[in-house]
Amino acid sequence: MSSDPLDPDAPSQPTPTPEVAVPEPSFTSQLDEQILRGLVVDEGALLRELGARGYPAAAVRARATHLGLTQQIVMRCRLAGSWPSMRACLACELRFLSLGVHHRLCKRCQPQR
Repeated sequence: MSSDPLDPDAPSQPTPTPEVAVPEPSFTSQLDEQILRGLVVDEGALLRELGARGYPAAAVRARATHLGLTQQIVMRCRLAGSWPSMRACLACELRFLSLGVHHRLCKRCQPQR
């Protein structure tokens, strides 16, 4: 028996099924703000709401991590009664995670102490 695919006597092999790529959810700046605020205020409600809109909890948490949100920041904001948001640095205009209205310069532009 030959291994030639055109040989009619060759044993047939199963054709591979193409893998279906699951599209990554797209995040907008408005959705980023909702994630940042929601994780501080009520994480469960946020995850239920975004889950109903097609955003898996793992993707929401990964996005929060990508934006720079940590559990320490969440706890600090809960204690202070504030929430983080994305702001443009006043010096370089780079968007960064700001912890309040007093936080207007990104780490790169903040003066070294």
